[in-house]
Amino acid sequence: MKGSINGLLLRRSLSYAIERKRMAEQLHHLAHHDALTGLANRKLFYDRLQRSINAARRSGKRAVLMFLDLTGFKAINDSLGHQVGDLLLQGVSQRLTDCVRASDCVARLGGDEFTVLLDDVSGPEDILPIAQKILGALSEPFTLESAHLVTHASLGVALFPDDSDDAASLVRAADAAMYQAKQPPPTTAASASSPRNWPPKRKVTRTTPGAWARPSSKANSSCTISRKWTSAAARSSAWKRCCAGSTRKKGC
Repeated sequence: MKGSINGLLLRRSLSYAIERKRMAEQLHHLAHHDALTGLANRKLFYDRLQRSINAARRSGKRAVLMFLDLTGFKAINDSLGHQVGDLLLQGVSQRLTDCVRASDCVARLGGDEFTVLLDDVSGPEDILPIAQKILGALSEPFTLESAHLVTHASLGVALFPDDSDDAASLVRAADAAMYQAKQPPPTTAASASSPRNWPPKRKVTRTTPGAWARPSSKANSSCTISRKWTSAAARSSAWKRCCAGSTRKKGC
């Protein structure tokens, strides 16, 4: 009888311990992730950013921070309702996650503001294809309930240690670059390293769905590369890759 009681108490104790651990893990996840999208939230983002900076200091490589938001998101919310707006944010979150490595960090800071944190980056030649991939994926139509939406994103890029040597100023640099991308003439992407009054000599412009072309007077968006990021030879090589091909695959 005594042995049976002790066995029952042991099973109950183990069951309670497992349940407490599960609840603790659930609370930890809720504290560090966005409830709507499941992405890292602001708290986890800043923790990952500091770790990325520390790792870049040790390795001598770069940490890359991308800031982006959606064009016209408030109008979508106001005209189609918050339910459609929430579905759009979830769709954007999934596409962003699909465009980067599992080791990279995608976060939602609030509203339609997202960040992408890339670790272990050697140089700007590694950044441009990812930025293009993200912008291309987000420009593809979203079908949400009865709505067929086409949206675009503005993206700002800042590099550690090129643009900043600490987390707070790196965030400010990426945020400023994102708003620079919104300024006329409007561009899809901008770098914190680009001099403010320096117009890029070459661009690729998305003029029709699925096509990349040279700049024109009717251009509505463009992809730019910073002069400071790299040498002239590497810039030329990056632009050749950026301009190569007349079509892109859908999404990521």
